[in-house]
Amino acid sequence: MSWLHQLFRRAKAEAELNEEIRFYLDQETQLRIDRGASPSEARQAARRDFGSLALVKETTRERWGWTLIENFVRDLHYAARLLRRSPLFASTAIVSLALGIGANTAIFSLMDLVMLRMLPVREPHRLVQVQKLHGDSTRGNLSYPMFDELRRDLRNFDGLLAHSGIDQHEVIIDGRQETVKAELVSDNYHQVLGVSAQLGRTFSGETAGPVAVISDGYWRRRFGSDPSAIGRTFQLNKAVFTIAGVMPADFFGTVAGIVADITIPM
Repeated sequence: MSWLHQLFRRAKAEAELNEEIRFYLDQETQLRIDRGASPSEARQAARRDFGSLALVKETTRERWGWTLIENFVRDLHYAARLLRRSPLFASTAIVSLALGIGANTAIFSLMDLVMLRMLPVREPHRLVQVQKLHGDSTRGNLSYPMFDELRRDLRNFDGLLAHSGIDQHEVIIDGRQETVKAELVSDNYHQVLGVSAQLGRTFSGETAGPVAVISDGYWRRRFGSDPSAIGRTFQLNKAVFTIAGVMPADFFGTVAGIVADITIPM
């Protein structure tokens, strides 16, 4: 509802209230005149018995919910007068507010991207992170042999995957060397997350080996969305890998904010 509509309703209600008060006082005055009082005495007695007109109007406004609006408008006028008296303070306050709002917006956007947004995987609310707790209460990552042992003895989990951090690596594609963001993952990585490739396939325990999957962004950027990218080879650390699949556009892995161009099995 617009402010103009609110003001119109308030003016109409105020007019109706004044009319009702005037009608009541006229009736009470006439009643006293009929009992023998003079018009002036009758009017004074009616006003006295009715009580404070200002108090009745204030109580009615509170029930209508307009007192909050009046106080807010009054505070705005008061703040505007203070700011006009101190233009330097006003400028400093406005700039500070703008910087604070901008900084908070940027921080929340980052938090939403990195921490609050659900991962685009199957049942993301069921994912947990397993870490090693040291004697000094610090946390650390598991070694691959420890991960492999835990995976063989699963009891309370449907699956356990492992992934390394995303690092810069040099690869050779079509005889040309270039830098990519690559990540090592366990061979059941995509199966545990419940994510399939949009083109080709992911790797699994049965097919793991010199194969890799690439991100949608890298596929579009490097291969121009060409489906023939499936089956192409590249060399990384003297090993030759075959591109087996392209991941969906909304899949970014298990950590938001940075996406691996190439994912290869550990």
